[in-house]
Amino acid sequence: MKIKLQKGTFETCLIFVLSPFLSIPFIFVQLKRGNEKLMTFLLSIMIGLLSFLFVPNSGFDKTVYIERYLLFKEYNFAQLKDYFIFGLKPDYIFDTIIYLFTKSNISFHFLFFFLTTLTVYSVFRFVQKTNEKLLSQRFKYNILFALFVLLSFSLPGLFSGIRFILAGSAFLWAVYYLFIDKVRLKGILFFAIAILTHFSFAFFIPPVLLLFFYPKVLSSKIILLSSLAFLLIPKELLGDLFSYFELSESYANKTEAYLTSEREVSANAQILTYLRNLWVYFSYLFVLVLNKDKNNKLYLIFVVFLSFINITYSIPIVFNRYLIVPKFLLVAYLIYSKLNGNIKNIYFFLYFTFTMISIVIDLYVLRPSIFASYQLIDMLTIVQVLSNKFTIYDILQ
Repeated sequence: MKIKLQKGTFETCLIFVLSPFLSIPFIFVQLKRGNEKLMTFLLSIMIGLLSFLFVPNSGFDKTVYIERYLLFKEYNFAQLKDYFIFGLKPDYIFDTIIYLFTKSNISFHFLFFFLTTLTVYSVFRFVQKTNEKLLSQRFKYNILFALFVLLSFSLPGLFSGIRFILAGSAFLWAVYYLFIDKVRLKGILFFAIAILTHFSFAFFIPPVLLLFFYPKVLSSKIILLSSLAFLLIPKELLGDLFSYFELSESYANKTEAYLTSEREVSANAQILTYLRNLWVYFSYLFVLVLNKDKNNKLYLIFVVFLSFINITYSIPIVFNRYLIVPKFLLVAYLIYSKLNGNIKNIYFFLYFTFTMISIVIDLYVLRPSIFASYQLIDMLTIVQVLSNKFTIYDILQ
């Protein structure tokens, strides 16, 4: 059986194999032609290669994962089991993946390449499958929609907070199967995968149950308006609220650390945080005033999750991390609305602009690592890219 490729696909793939980053214009040409088969996968691999090269700061999560990789190199399976049992580590899937890479003698660079590629492509597929289900027709990525998805990633999350964003991509599939495709068993399975990858996704159990059992009584405006009260609640009161929940000792300690942190934040840092989250504030306005399509199930799911995350607003490190979930739900919904003609172009492109502002701020914040990680002259061919492996001694201080 002959496999027929669309015009330019083979040539684009060949150029990509020789020089991934020089193939970007050819990938965009293919997307413009409507040939998105393989192209989103190639873009995902490209982001994976950037993760492969990314040199973290000593305070980044990626540094912790490298240290854990080096630790697991010395472990046998019995020691790994003790690590899970006595170390009270419930993130079994992520740590098991690290362990398998160490025992296969595959460097941590390829570990991050694999996980980042998987995460990005998973989100691409989630947006595609969601829109195909909602529109009841084939969905094809074009340049605008592909960039929209890519620019919606948080760069610190993508290149450093790898475990959380990997769990987030699994959770998106839980949402898809539970509420959009209605394959409940798969939805529960992906929810379990998300929790076992990063236990903090258990935080979403209440909104999932709410959407599952009481979807018809939920009002998007009332839910969001009620949640906005948490934007005014101080840390101390939020700590009292959390004290009513039974948490494991390790997570109780982590929650306490977040709540009692007295770290000074400069005025510039606060301004950057507000600018990075302009898309959130726009979404409040969009839900309460601008959007006229109130009956879409994805829209209600987005509002419920965003409203629930607002509870954590006074703990910025938690709030900003959890935002990755409603952000991609909103991206999928806005693409659906544009294809369906339910959103004015000015609103769509205004949100698109806010995502670009977030990326620019991420680039500014990560600039020491970016300058240490990427030299264009050393990224011209795939051989050069794969040869530029940093060591633990290159990690920035």
